[in-house]
Amino acid sequence: MTKVVLSPAERQDLFHIHRWLGRKNDLAARQTVLRIRDRIDLLRRHPLLGVARPDIGATARMLTEPPYIILYEVQSGTVAPDKEVIVIRIIDARRDLPELL
Repeated sequence: MTKVVLSPAERQDLFHIHRWLGRKNDLAARQTVLRIRDRIDLLRRHPLLGVARPDIGATARMLTEPPYIILYEVQSGTVAPDKEVIVIRIIDARRDLPELL
């Protein structure tokens, strides 16, 4: 399986998502974070699952868990055990993506 690494920015994004949603509904906040984590977990078996985003970076890819965008990069070799997925950011798709990067 592919190794998935969570960047400090990604961890902050999840924290802020939980905090923002939790202001009104803690259960919804926890469920949203779990859905995002489950989506990220898919990258262990399918690192190329998301859409390539060369406009963001040469190895950048995007996976969605509406309304959030999970930005990540696949690094290293072409054989699955050699690959490493680095989750860069989790961004609300309703925001201006280029401005946030």
